[in-house]
Amino acid sequence: MKKKVCIVLVCYNAYQDAKKLLNSLQEALSQESKIDLTVVFSDNSTEPFDVHSLNDGSYNFDYHYIKNENVGYFPGFYAGLQHIDYAPKAFDYVIVSNVDLTVDKFFFEKLIDTDLKVNVGIIAPSIISKTHGGSSNPKIINRPSKNKLIILKSIFSNVFLFSTYNLLSRLKAKFTSPKNTSNSIGSIDMYAPHGAFIIFTNNYLLSAAKINYPRFLFGEEVFVAEEARLNNLKITYEPYLVIYDNEHGSTSLEKNKFISMEHVKSYDYLLKTYYSD
Repeated sequence: MKKKVCIVLVCYNAYQDAKKLLNSLQEALSQESKIDLTVVFSDNSTEPFDVHSLNDGSYNFDYHYIKNENVGYFPGFYAGLQHIDYAPKAFDYVIVSNVDLTVDKFFFEKLIDTDLKVNVGIIAPSIISKTHGGSSNPKIINRPSKNKLIILKSIFSNVFLFSTYNLLSRLKAKFTSPKNTSNSIGSIDMYAPHGAFIIFTNNYLLSAAKINYPRFLFGEEVFVAEEARLNNLKITYEPYLVIYDNEHGSTSLEKNKFISMEHVKSYDYLLKTYYSD
């Protein structure tokens, strides 16, 4: 019996990257015949583009396109699921993804071979930087304390402190993140996955854990980790599932100001919702 997989691609003015991701999904699907794949392109973009050029009709997967207002990352994910009248029982895996990524050509083949434990709710793949070769996962090993989130909220409230913190974080990732270890280590249980590519299992989908995170951007990792924790589900890093990250980004002051404030709003939500006692 085929495994049913739905992947929602959330795009914001990155159509060229999105086309590369779609092509990589097609290539990976050609390596594995036991996958029934649904792809939802959830478009938050504000710049004009011929969206019909994204799908030339040659894909072997079920393709859907939805145009949103610029609603944000997880809201765009949720809108994509609503677009196809999503039901938890419909899929074995549901994936949310940025579009500046590509999947390894053996991704679906290895996903099929995953020996999934009963209580695993989320799978985190290797997300390998094409810039420095490090992996963004495992993202957060242990649950952050309330005080840590409060401190981070305070740092991000100041755009200059945020810019400095962001720069230091990028340097740390470049020099200390694990290199491509997809063949050298086994599964690792962890608190939270990197948000760029999250694989929700049927265990998560059929539980009471939520997927409709209401914040525009940021904090998605803690949100899904807390929902998994509250429903006694594990999050596991499976390094043999490989995603490649193009790592696009801007360091403009204007963008940093917007990003820092969105972080603050997300920390407010997370602290109120999951750290109130």
